[in-house]
Amino acid sequence: MLSPDSFRPYVPWTSDRDDYVIVARDSEANWVGVTWILTEDGNDAVTTGELQAPTEELVDAFDLFRKVCFSGD
Repeated sequence: MLSPDSFRPYVPWTSDRDDYVIVARDSEANWVGVTWILTEDGNDAVTTGELQAPTEELVDAFDLFRKVCFSGD
């Protein structure tokens, strides 16, 4: 959960959960450019930002699906 303090400058927000997945179309990419937009319910202000996220080891989507969905078998 994000709090108002999360949006103050120089206050990093982290989560111990994998809330978002960014998919790189280029299997050789070392980083992925990310653009984000934040709006608040009842407020017309829009906040935007960009960041570069490093890529991790290539994962086969079917293997990941099988691991998550059929781990009990």
